[in-house]
Amino acid sequence: MIAEHFDETWDSSWCNKMCDNCASNSVKNCTNESDLDLTKYITMAKEIIENYSSNDKGSGRITAPKLAELMDKKLSNISREKVEKILSTLLLQGFIEEDFHFTPYSIISYIVMGARGKYNGGSSSSSSMPSSSTKNSIKDYKKRNANEPSSSNGIKKSKPTVIELI
Repeated sequence: MIAEHFDETWDSSWCNKMCDNCASNSVKNCTNESDLDLTKYITMAKEIIENYSSNDKGSGRITAPKLAELMDKKLSNISREKVEKILSTLLLQGFIEEDFHFTPYSIISYIVMGARGKYNGGSSSSSSMPSSSTKNSIKDYKKRNANEPSSSNGIKKSKPTVIELI
């Protein structure tokens, strides 16, 4: 895909399965993301966050890495990368949110239940991860020639003169 973008020829035998796309296809237990129902993961994240916040020891708050670690322990059949993808999807879809805590020396991001997560907690309505095929690819965008000036709102920009550059 990158070679296409730069108008270069590419032989697939040169890859040697070292790029991220080939490596991600070989990850074990990788299911089709569009088939993955997030309802049980929402419920699990909600339980972990509520148990952690009601716990007497500690601050009662949980960070994203700790939530990923605890979910990874419960979901032994799914890889850590997949758990992190699930959590990022929950974050992007508003089921969980970041709550920032400011200290004099750092900013700490804690995970709390979002508006959709509080409402959807264990209900029967299903949510699923977006399919990777629905994302825009590089082919979807028109390539602009280097000689062609960029335009906005249909107005072509002229090349800058020497005076404009100074």
